[in-house]
Amino acid sequence: MLPLLKPKMSGADIALGFYDHLRKNRAEGFSKARGILPTTTAINSNAVLEEWLYLEIFSFDFSVYLALGKTPAKAAVLTPFWQHVEAWLQDEQVAALPERFAVVACDPHPIPAERSELSYARLLRRLQEYTSSVTSPHQLGPNSDVFFREDSVKGINVLSDNIERDSGWRRY
Repeated sequence: MLPLLKPKMSGADIALGFYDHLRKNRAEGFSKARGILPTTTAINSNAVLEEWLYLEIFSFDFSVYLALGKTPAKAAVLTPFWQHVEAWLQDEQVAALPERFAVVACDPHPIPAERSELSYARLLRRLQEYTSSVTSPHQLGPNSDVFFREDSVKGINVLSDNIERDSGWRRY
């Protein structure tokens, strides 16, 4: 006789499933990212893919938190997930990043250079930044324009608007 209900997956099984999904997608170069960056760009595509990985990890963590709240079920999923992620990234070195510049509401803000470090350390710092952005209102309020200085993305022209092109600032 076939059971009418499928057995429930444990939190550890869910965590391992998403962890395996992340590792496979990263090994394949995140298929969603293919075609986004031209092959002849000055942008370091490995750095972009690392940031994509960090955002994917945050998205899973945040989604589980939103779906399950502060419950034992959340801990049952996220505790083994983070154990896998830490073991995976704790010995992996990521490249240094140069200083970048952003302009928020016409006020320039440098994004400091980052040294080469362990991927897990950079991930934890990114998680603090992402968490801050979803838990704290921005001082300028919602829908503020963000601009990047053209030379901070190595001269890549993102928008063709003449005013933006002539001024050197790009809206994102």
